[in-house]
Amino acid sequence: MDQLSGEDIVDETPVIKQDMAGEEVNEEMKEEAEEKAETDNELSDEDMKTTKSGKKVVKISDNKANKRGILYLSYIPIGLNVNKIRQILSEFGEVNRIFLQKERTPKVVSGSAKRALRKKSYNCRYVEGWVEFRKKRVAKSVSNLLNGKQIGGKRKSKFYDQMWSLKYLHKFKWSHLAEQLSYEKALTQQKLRFEISRAKKET
Repeated sequence: MDQLSGEDIVDETPVIKQDMAGEEVNEEMKEEAEEKAETDNELSDEDMKTTKSGKKVVKISDNKANKRGILYLSYIPIGLNVNKIRQILSEFGEVNRIFLQKERTPKVVSGSAKRALRKKSYNCRYVEGWVEFRKKRVAKSVSNLLNGKQIGGKRKSKFYDQMWSLKYLHKFKWSHLAEQLSYEKALTQQKLRFEISRAKKET
């Protein structure tokens, strides 16, 4: 899993500036009300778990996780990696975690080929990704502001002329992503065991 473990960059600069102070206050109050409503819904839907005896008990919720917002990247140009994405998006607000899904490639047996791939890690191809912001409103604003816009940066970069493809995931938590990846890994392992078992029977 590609996840940056270094220090997070904090930038509380608002993404969208309001022309009038009154509008800014009203917008802030509206966003807080929406976040509270979303949190209440999440608590009622997810904070109940069923024990082996069939009884439902309340789980202790992570309020911090409820306040965070996650963006989905459906397209990631070659050269745009975890560090570069964090550097760009941290200009709009604090980024917590990033995960980029690598493109599936055939296993390499040759040691020299492995070393060559390591040298070309900059050109690693990612097919999709997820970015977690500390605040939901920042994640929503970044999605509205950047989706469909040119990535830019240095002109010599490979992704300079490419476009952002971002989507805010409503009520989606990082734990959901972890569960999804764990499930996919289990399916892959199950399929592998099945193939090995079938190969043994045929020999």
